[in-house]
Amino acid sequence: MQAACYSEDSNVTVAAITAALGVSSFSLAGLYCTHGDMSPQYASIMLSITKTPGAIPGIIGVPTVGFLFEQTQSWELSLFAPSMLLMVVGAIIYTLGCRNELVDFDSLDNSPFLLEKAWARLDKDE
Repeated sequence: MQAACYSEDSNVTVAAITAALGVSSFSLAGLYCTHGDMSPQYASIMLSITKTPGAIPGIIGVPTVGFLFEQTQSWELSLFAPSMLLMVVGAIIYTLGCRNELVDFDSLDNSPFLLEKAWARLDKDE
């Protein structure tokens, strides 16, 4: 992304952005199968819980970039700098806060979660 910010050649800029997005897509390789591996029973619920916060940057990002561009008149500062900052902060948070330990989401007693109990009550009321 640094090359995209400071390059005067449009081919280098396009190549740098393409390479950055291509490499960052490797992080999504296990997204859909991870939930099924963690808990086949609750995979759909876990996917919705993880995808909802993931959509927020797409909603907030467009007006934020527009605002920053109006203030700075610079694509480097309004688009590329926040992207680099968020990728680095995300990598740091993931490195410091994530573990690779087995968590049994399908407990042996198979008791329902609070959300499942609430849904069951709603189904009975209808």
